[in-house]
Amino acid sequence: MLFLVWIALGFVAAVVANKTFAKTTGGVAGDISVGIAGAVGAGALCGAFKMTGAPAINFYSSLIVGIGAIVPLIAYHVLFRDRGKRAHGRF
Repeated sequence: MLFLVWIALGFVAAVVANKTFAKTTGGVAGDISVGIAGAVGAGALCGAFKMTGAPAINFYSSLIVGIGAIVPLIAYHVLFRDRGKRAHGRF
C-alpha cells in the first residue's frame, strides 16, 4: 500500500512539473518516469535508514517522498531544457 502512495506522489509531482515546464523537455512520459523513480527512491532510502515515519503514511513520509520526486524533476528539466525545442525542429 505504501509503495502505491509513493507512486501516486511521484505522478502528481511529475504532472505539476510537466505543466510548469511544458515546452522544455521531451514530454510527460519522461517527467512521469523521473518523478515516480525519485519518489520511490526517496521512500526506499527512508525505509533503509529507518527514518521516523517512513514506513507509515503520514505528513513526514509524504514530505520526504514529495521532495524525492521534485529534486530529480528539477535536475531533469535543468539538464535537458533544450531537448523539447530540438525535437520539434526549432532552435
